Amino acid sequence: MIVGFIALFASMATQDKQGIQENERQKFMNYFKGLPREQLPAGLNVPSIGSSHPVVTFEVFSDFQCPHCKRGADRMKEVFAKWGDKMQMFYHSYPLDSSCNKTLTHQIHENACHAAVAAQCAFRQGKFWEYHDLLFANQDSLKDDDLLRYAQQAGLKTDDFQACTHNPEALSLVEDDISLADRLKIESTPTYFINGRRIVGSLPLEFYGDILALESGEPGAPPAASTHP
Repeated sequence: MIVGFIALFASMATQDKQGIQENERQKFMNYFKGLPREQLPAGLNVPSIGSSHPVVTFEVFSDFQCPHCKRGADRMKEVFAKWGDKMQMFYHSYPLDSSCNKTLTHQIHENACHAAVAAQCAFRQGKFWEYHDLLFANQDSLKDDDLLRYAQQAGLKTDDFQACTHNPEALSLVEDDISLADRLKIESTPTYFINGRRIVGSLPLEFYGDILALESGEPGAPPAASTHP
């Protein structure tokens, strides 16, 4: 079922400009409402953006070198531009790079670990989302010199940034995200938990409005299930 809906999402994403058919949106919402709500740890010190009192919370596990993640990040910009006052997103690194992700059996993205560590260092200076955007905009150029250049462009203190990238604590934070992803049995990026419901890949823009209506309990939307058993 999940594989079938991933294929459906991919086909629907190409239809955005024509608009999504109503029956396709209803099919997805029926699927979404049937997903279990998984419990993620609360109070983690990870980058976040959006409302401090959200109706919809996203927890994304992403890789800066992943093309699907870039498309997902671009889509989330659209989502937050439209509904950001009712949503919040937390970012978790899940680099598909065996140099730090020991769950992998082979190498996929050889620069993803360094990029994830660099993003943690930008987070320390309060510039995570600026740096996040630069990494995705330039994901084909993520060597060490590139990462330093993006730090300069983001307005980071470069001496502190460079010291941080060599500090084991920054890598440890990335490894914490990887361990969490492993416990959640995440296998691909991007993976989103939308109020606890797992979705692999990004969705057509209209679907996020439908999810917001559902979780808001707006008239005509089916009532949202409790997050607790």
